Amino acid sequence: MDEILTPEQWHEIQCRLKTKFPEISDEDVEYHESPEQDLLRMVGYSIHKDLHKIEGLFIC
Repeated sequence: MDEILTPEQWHEIQCRLKTKFPEISDEDVEYHESPEQDLLRMVGYSIHKDLHKIEGLFIC
């Protein structure tokens, strides 16, 4: 089972994602108590990027 990210962990990933993909809005990277994969999947869906393009790049 995937570990649930803390808000602090997600904030770090959020900053990296927004730097790498400037088209990401604050709503796209809003924190939800979820595993990293689920959060990245939601971001990928929002910005129309394949999960494989963003996963693994921002592991805390």
